Amino acid sequence: MNRFISTGVLMLAFTALIGQQNGKIKFGAHAGINIANIVSKLNNTGFSYSQSAIVGFNAGVSAEIHIANGFYLQPEPSFSQLGAKIYPIPFSYYSQYLGSGDSGNVTVKSVLNYITLPVLIKYKLQGTGLGFFIGGQYGVLVRATDKVSNSSKSILVNSKDDYNSGDFAGLIGAEYYLPLGIGLSAKYQHGFSNIQKGSEAIGTVKNRAFSIAISYRLN
Repeated sequence: MNRFISTGVLMLAFTALIGQQNGKIKFGAHAGINIANIVSKLNNTGFSYSQSAIVGFNAGVSAEIHIANGFYLQPEPSFSQLGAKIYPIPFSYYSQYLGSGDSGNVTVKSVLNYITLPVLIKYKLQGTGLGFFIGGQYGVLVRATDKVSNSSKSILVNSKDDYNSGDFAGLIGAEYYLPLGIGLSAKYQHGFSNIQKGSEAIGTVKNRAFSIAISYRLN
């Protein structure tokens, strides 16, 4: 975890050094929401289930550095909440948490907190404030909780040990900035890594998210 944070800091420092050489670097910050879900293909569960999206929080900083002819490099270390709501799950799967005297199907809301390091290649339409970007992202899982609920009670369960610590994803999106430096961005995150801990024979679970953020960039 410390190594990951150090890598992000070093990347921003390296970007700043390059930008200072040509005088074309801008720093910024952003905050917004993720509409997150997961795509799962689990084998031998013995029951059918559904999934729905949850709303999470995202925030971070960025450095925009001009490369050439409208192209920019943009690293943006961030905090990002992903996950999904899964239902109905047979009570027997969570009876140790809800109590043996209880019953009924269970709904589980999984919230996965990541520290992420996206690196984007961006093209800006000069003079319009509009930009488009594509890139990759590596995330480190720092916390995971399951809100386990049935008709009578809800409890929180630490589920970090159920997931792999790393997650690689692809990103694509667009942004629009006003001359004052205030902007709005939207991006789609497509996870490539199996975040479920264990053998591939058990199945795969991959993150998906659509994000919207409000940003401010120093001019």
